[in-house]
Amino acid sequence: MIFPKTELQYISTEIGYGVVAKEFIPAGTITWV
Repeated sequence: MIFPKTELQYISTEIGYGVVAKEFIPAGTITWV
């Protein structure tokens, strides 16, 4: 399960892909990737 306001985005050749927030995620929100 992934938080609905996030997306998988290419960061760099060293890092590869990462999960990036598209909108503000409120404090206390549990995110699990």
